[in-house]
Amino acid sequence: MRLALLALLFAAGLCQAPASSAADTAATRLNGGLEATINWAARDQTTGRTAISATIINTGRQIVYLAHIGPILVVDNGGTSYKLPAISGVTDCSGWGGGEECLKNTLKNDAKFVNSLTQIDPNVPITMNFTFASGREPATVVSLATVFVVRFVDDPLRDDTLTDEQKVRQLKRMNVSFPAATITRSK
Repeated sequence: MRLALLALLFAAGLCQAPASSAADTAATRLNGGLEATINWAARDQTTGRTAISATIINTGRQIVYLAHIGPILVVDNGGTSYKLPAISGVTDCSGWGGGEECLKNTLKNDAKFVNSLTQIDPNVPITMNFTFASGREPATVVSLATVFVVRFVDDPLRDDTLTDEQKVRQLKRMNVSFPAATITRSK
């Protein structure tokens, strides 16, 4: 509960991460003008739950459509093993089986999947929030890596003429390693 409140305060801008946190880390540059960074990471010492807020910004000229397919790897400098119970802010394919299973299922459900991808227009960021169950080890730094499927669109009018099946065929995997971030603790 406290971690959820902390996440809401951060999201509302009513609470800030310490100056030495992820805000000081450089963004990871990705394909197509995308950049990824961790905004903040926080751990509730009582429950051991960890929340990470991350941003992907489209600094390119194309429209980007993406979905999280996983798997996801989260490690910290205390050797903690993390499990992902929740993600928000981006289309998540874990309900379809994640990874390869997600991609196989999309071929059977072209329209449903392709029309549910998260759209990122040029010069627009999206913020994703990850919540993890973890141990209570005294780690101070966490890093996050995962896999998305993406589709880059140069011409929206031409894109409207494509079938859902053609759009699915344009999906490419993109591995994303977010820069490491300092963990803020709540007590």
